Formats: sequence, structure tokens, C-alpha cells
Amino acid sequence: MNKKILWDEVMTNVVSAFIAALFVGAGVIVWDAASTMDQKIEKAKSELHRQQNSITGTQEILRKELSLLEAKTKILEEENRITQKQLSRANKILSEHHKMQNKDKGWKQHFLEPEPKSPIDLNELENKNLDRLDKLLEQYRLK
Repeated sequence: MNKKILWDEVMTNVVSAFIAALFVGAGVIVWDAASTMDQKIEKAKSELHRQQNSITGTQEILRKELSLLEAKTKILEEENRITQKQLSRANKILSEHHKMQNKDKGWKQHFLEPEPKSPIDLNELENKNLDRLDKLLEQYRLK
């Protein structure tokens, strides 16, 4: 019973098995990477859909806000137009009243009398506004 080992065939089988194992291992690695990429792509898709829905909702809210602001702007423009008309009428009435008062006075009285003092002192008002601004600036500097 003399058995002879054929080392050439054994080595050929070992090398073939090693190469087959390498190909199977590489295939498993490629398969794992592909399935991992599929998961990442699906996750990215779902995140994009979520963001798209959020953006769409925000756009709808902003459209409603814009419509509301446009309506308020129209109302304010109309109120401004009415106020301008009222001011124009008041100025016209005051002008006519002033003309009627000045007709009764002689030209010397009209030019020599000091103008009546305004009930609002503009310098005082400006000084108050400047003081208020100075206080606000100080508050912001302290922060």
C-alpha cells in the first residue's frame, strides 16, 4: 500500500481554493458596500422628502403672510390718502382763516407783529429726541 502523494495536484487545488476564496470574499465586500450605499441613498431620499415637505409648508405660510401684508399695505395706503386729503382741507381752511384775519389788520400790523408762538417748541422736541437716543445708545453700549 504504497500511496504516492501528488504534490502538484495538491498545490493546484490549494491555490485554486485560495483564489476562489479571494473572489468570494471580494464579492461579499462588494455586496456589503452596495447594500450599505443603498441604505444611505434611501436615508438621504427620505431626508430630502422631509425637507421638501418642510419647505413647502413654509412657503405656504409665507404666501399667506404675504397676502396679509399686501392687504394691510392697501389699507394703510388708503388711510394715508384719506389723511392727506384731510390735512389738505385743514391747511386750506387755516390758510383762508389766516388771510381773513390779515385782511382786517393794516399792512404795518401784519409785518411788525411777531408771529404767534407755536404750541410745540421744535427745539425742545428735538432735544428730547436726542436725549432719548443717547439713553438708548448707552443701554446698548452697556450690553
